[in-house]
Amino acid sequence: MCPELSGLQTLECESCQLGKHVRSVFPKRSQSMCTSSFSIIHSDVWGPSRVSSFGFRYFVTFIDEYSRCTWVYLMK
Repeated sequence: MCPELSGLQTLECESCQLGKHVRSVFPKRSQSMCTSSFSIIHSDVWGPSRVSSFGFRYFVTFIDEYSRCTWVYLMK
């Protein structure tokens, strides 16, 4: 075995492990039925990203449950 590889416990890299992660699916319809736009808004913040894009390392999403319209805002 190569000396530089002798300290490895596994041959799987972090990127390979992250690629195997499974996310819960956003339900097509929720239990509560909203009857108009902007009555229920879902939001999520993601970050920090390892690589920035134009200086932004985070983003926030807003999803209107009624129309499923989605807004994404980049944040530093």
